[in-house]
Amino acid sequence: MDRITLQELVEMIKRYIPNSKIEVEPGYDLGVPTQAYVDIFKAREELEYQPDFRKGEVLRDFIEMLRVDYNLHTLCTRECM
Repeated sequence: MDRITLQELVEMIKRYIPNSKIEVEPGYDLGVPTQAYVDIFKAREELEYQPDFRKGEVLRDFIEMLRVDYNLHTLCTRECM
């Protein structure tokens, strides 16, 4: 399972949206891997599903979808994708 820390997530968002201002509330440990994930065991077993993306690609694609679908071109330029 490919887990990331909160710090890694913040860094990825800042890479894709350079001018973003991200504040993490006190009490969160930026170095601890996130605990939220989707269990795809059943899909792997019954459908032989194998994900074909890497860490960060999903975030990049989601940001691109927001840019296109909601005309949010200020989120990022194509150069930072």
